[in-house]
Amino acid sequence: MQGKPHIAFIIHGKVAAKEKLIAKARSLFDGLAVLEFLITQSGKNATHCGTEAIKHGAQILIAVGGDGTVNEVANAILFHPNRSKLKMGILPYGKGNDFVRSM
Repeated sequence: MQGKPHIAFIIHGKVAAKEKLIAKARSLFDGLAVLEFLITQSGKNATHCGTEAIKHGAQILIAVGGDGTVNEVANAILFHPNRSKLKMGILPYGKGNDFVRSM
């Protein structure tokens, strides 16, 4: 990665603290990265948001939500031709977060 990394946060639409989360991310990454925030609008929308973020140049996708959001963002990466150059992070904001607990 040359220059500032492009980080996309794919946030489940039902995350109650999304505005606070966005403000915190902006303060933490100020000047260090290009940030993009996409809020899901419906079920299965996180895959679409992830694909769009990659088209916009994101190299790092952060799934913010539960297991479904994590799965959908992972699919956006797995089905992309340049998947080996992409990275994924997880901020668990779901009800169960079984995947994160298992990891």
